[in-house]
Amino acid sequence: MMKGEFMTKQGFREKRWDVVGNGRSFSIFLVYALLTLFMTWPTVSELGQAIPGQLGDAFVHLWIFEWLKTALLNGDNLFQTQLIFYPTGVSLLNHNIAWVNFALWLPLQALFGGEIAYSISFLLIFPLNGLAVYLFVKELLRVGQIDNPTTGAETAAFVAGLIAAFWPYNLSHHDHPNLILVAWVPLAMLFMARLVQRHRWTDALLTGLFVALIGLTRWQLLLMAAPLLALWGIWLLWQNRPLPLKLLPRLLLAVGTALLISLPFFVPLLSYQTSRTDPEAVLVEERAYATDLAAYVTPGSYHPLWGEAIMPITQGFEGNPIYVRFVGFAALILAGLAVWRQWRKSRFWLLATAVYLLLALGPTLYLAGSPTIPLPYRLIDGSFLLQTIRFPDRFNVLLGLPLSILAGLGILVVLERPFPQ
Repeated sequence: MMKGEFMTKQGFREKRWDVVGNGRSFSIFLVYALLTLFMTWPTVSELGQAIPGQLGDAFVHLWIFEWLKTALLNGDNLFQTQLIFYPTGVSLLNHNIAWVNFALWLPLQALFGGEIAYSISFLLIFPLNGLAVYLFVKELLRVGQIDNPTTGAETAAFVAGLIAAFWPYNLSHHDHPNLILVAWVPLAMLFMARLVQRHRWTDALLTGLFVALIGLTRWQLLLMAAPLLALWGIWLLWQNRPLPLKLLPRLLLAVGTALLISLPFFVPLLSYQTSRTDPEAVLVEERAYATDLAAYVTPGSYHPLWGEAIMPITQGFEGNPIYVRFVGFAALILAGLAVWRQWRKSRFWLLATAVYLLLALGPTLYLAGSPTIPLPYRLIDGSFLLQTIRFPDRFNVLLGLPLSILAGLGILVVLERPFPQ
């Protein structure tokens, strides 16, 4: 990494301040949590009466949570149940078990019961996503900004976290809590940067931990995050060349940690899938819809003021009309300002945004419901890994990360705060 572009080794020696351990972070989390109650209303008012969701998948997740708890208490096989297709039973290895969401739910259900705990664990997703991006942006901007927490970096980090926390697509994807819990991605990137910069063993362990948590949240999410993590890793290594030999064992430790945590959960799934006679049966035969380009600049149909007027328009777009792809005009303007005025600092995030935009748009560009030109996604469309993701449209879950960071950088332009040099 170029001297001073994001962080410098000299800055780490001069300041022992740790962005993750800063007391302000808890206050930021509380602010995002309070905003979550408003942005997800009436979820909190319906605690114990209903759970968030629309398509029915939420009930499947709650059922699985209850089964896992029962199996743990009884010492039963977590991946096999006789409650379905009794008495033969059925394997749950093909089920998308939300391990991390279950870990959030388990202690909460002991206090509040299963349904309320499900809603609370769902509500926690949004402030966690926001806090993770807030911490990551603070890390990117910390050199020269850490003495005064009221400087532009603090505001930029808060706005970036705010956009990521309430990214419209994720906010409308309420049936899949393990798809929208993306906090581990920016945290993995944060400690990847620290690892390459500081070469510390603890940073290697934490990098591996957060990469593993991405997969344990949802294996599809790890596949979807792989391009961003790979691009970030290449960028870091390129910017910090030449690399010391002592970095290699730390990188191996990060990989080993991720594998050690993930494999006990992944190996049974892989073994089952490779030994079955019909491995392709895991793929659902349905049209893999993509994102309509016009949807990114069309306000969502959930808006209480203009939602009914917008709905006839969004109903004609390619893709499931339940999900909101609208980016937000303020976010777009801020991102544009960052690219215009701070090109060197924003170029990686522009690249990442472009990659995920192309992935979400799928094999054919749709514009206001009409197919137009073929896109690069066609080259990889037939691969088994992409087919397991099912819909190119789902890449929008992660599109909000680089775009929110660009918007955060745009705040610095608005505040006329120079980047650290």
